[in-house]
Amino acid sequence: MTETSSPREPQGIPPVEPRLFDVSKELYEGGKADINQLGEYVNVAKTKGVFDSERLDLTGGTLMDIYMGVAAEAGKPGSKVREFAFNNPGREGRVVLWSDEFAADIPDHPTKPLLAEVPPSKLDPNAPTDVVDLRLTFADNPEAMQQMADPAKAPEYMKEVAAQLKELKARGVNTVRMTGIPMWLSQGAAFAATRLGMDRIISYTLAKEVAVYDGAGEMMGKVESKTPEDVEVDLSGKEITDMGAVRSGRALQETLGVEVGRNKIDLKNVDLSKISPQVALRMFDSFHSYSSSLKLGDVEVFQHLDFRTHDLVPKTAQRNPDLLPRDQRTAVTQDVHAALEAAEGDPEKAALTLATEAVNKARELTFTGVTNPQELAVAGKVAHAAHGLIEELSYKDSSDAQPQVVKSWKPQPTQPSV
Repeated sequence: MTETSSPREPQGIPPVEPRLFDVSKELYEGGKADINQLGEYVNVAKTKGVFDSERLDLTGGTLMDIYMGVAAEAGKPGSKVREFAFNNPGREGRVVLWSDEFAADIPDHPTKPLLAEVPPSKLDPNAPTDVVDLRLTFADNPEAMQQMADPAKAPEYMKEVAAQLKELKARGVNTVRMTGIPMWLSQGAAFAATRLGMDRIISYTLAKEVAVYDGAGEMMGKVESKTPEDVEVDLSGKEITDMGAVRSGRALQETLGVEVGRNKIDLKNVDLSKISPQVALRMFDSFHSYSSSLKLGDVEVFQHLDFRTHDLVPKTAQRNPDLLPRDQRTAVTQDVHAALEAAEGDPEKAALTLATEAVNKARELTFTGVTNPQELAVAGKVAHAAHGLIEELSYKDSSDAQPQVVKSWKPQPTQPSV
């Protein structure tokens, strides 16, 4: 394979050909990778002198975690790699992810936080409960990615990732958990993490966690797989009036006293006289950040288990020509009770009707008319459908003068530095 000319490539690197390292050919037979052998794969790369190359390109491979493990080793102290790239001539071409020039210009803080709340790590209980979500470099919200990452913007994405890692390191964080796609960006992030001094990197998904790098060697290559369990949460007699008690996944789990992280939740006996619609909707949002799926009665509010059926209404213009751009979206108020009556009591039909309007048009979404658990479930399903597109979710009771904000994703004004 030959190196392709690209405006993304930095200047000033010694005129030596990059070493092109094919992960699948050099470490394992293509398609037969075993993530449990990650530590051994990295050791093989060491014995082949991969990390003695000043310019290193990775190609081939089928498992992101193996790419991350090799990339992290390439970035660690003692590695001679100065320029690091992903190279796939058939698709992205050569994408430079790190160079001396890049390293000299990393901001102290990202433009926006790249952190997302997830359940605590079972692999490393001392690891942070937030993950660096790489998708936030190219999407305002991973729930509504309008487009995939653009390799031409790799320097822009990597600068944000490196700045987030630099900020975490300055706070004294030495272990980082990462999630998100694409593979080349996760590879670059793993390299940046060790180059900036992180001692441990854990790759995170709902299904598993993998220690792709451990400077001490104690946890390298360890895997913790998670099969979502069916968990029934009975709210009989449960009163929750404080929004703070369900404000986050961690707070929710503590309030309920039930293991909800990465599990399939079946919610029972919600009493709206004890848990108001706005508190319940915020509770749903926290389940969304922590759990694999949520069901209330006969309505599936959301599920993260199958991406093919995740979205009730398509969220990209390519798949949904009725989707309005951000500057044309407006405030939308929806009466859930009336919608369910119009659908002759069919919650799925009512949810689809409301979700279509919310996804296509809403910038701020307000619900009214939630009088029973089924209507609450419909509202939750619609809110999830529009997640990532709406900037504020509210509920207005008949007695409210103004809607009560459930959650806002509107950008906060930047505070002047002192």
